Amino acid sequence: MSGWNLEKRVIVRRSFRHSGIRYLFQWNLRNHRRLSGRVSKDLWHALSTVVRGKVPLNVFEDENYGRASSMRVPARSSDDWFVDDLVRRGLLDIDLGSGDYCGICDGISCLRKVKNRHLQVQDYLLKNDPGMVAMEIPVWSGFLRLTGHVDLVRISDGHVDVIDYKPEGRFLRSMPQVAVYSYLLDSCYPTLRLEDMRCVSFNEKEAWAYSPQVLRDLSPRLDSGNLVQCVLDRYDMIRGG
Repeated sequence: MSGWNLEKRVIVRRSFRHSGIRYLFQWNLRNHRRLSGRVSKDLWHALSTVVRGKVPLNVFEDENYGRASSMRVPARSSDDWFVDDLVRRGLLDIDLGSGDYCGICDGISCLRKVKNRHLQVQDYLLKNDPGMVAMEIPVWSGFLRLTGHVDLVRISDGHVDVIDYKPEGRFLRSMPQVAVYSYLLDSCYPTLRLEDMRCVSFNEKEAWAYSPQVLRDLSPRLDSGNLVQCVLDRYDMIRGG
């Protein structure tokens, strides 16, 4: 892999098998080359490490590591009030589907339904949205004791969108998972910074955008024993927060 000339390639692919599941990392170099700015360069350096295979495969097999995808907000009667409060405080934008992501939502709604819908959507957006840069990005942290795979990353308005496709909706339930992905990107790729990231949950009908920092508001709503507060405490210890 180190012998590849990235200047001559359009899309780079690398397959990882973690816990018996195959994940196909893809990086759209053509899209990425067209994007400028510090954040684009920082993301380029991060994705280059994945291409070079600098991913510790053992941590994805270690049962002592948690999975970001296990972090869920349980349904509560106050959910509508909580979402409205996040919107009022400027921590959540629930109208992204009528703005930046309007074309994205409309585009995937026209796709013919197939068995592996998730991969279909990822592959379509990576090849058809000019801001979309990569899919199935492995993330991990030995200190946070967590692993995961980010569905998609996109560069938009000088920041990295950390994107999760949720066809079933119920975005509030999975917001901790997506926010934690941002913390993991910050932890495992030294060139990426939490403050440069925005979380996005989307499907064919709508899209939500929120800061990774909303994880601190979500933490009290999670069941006791969840990993979220531990992640926040350890992250603050690393960053001196």
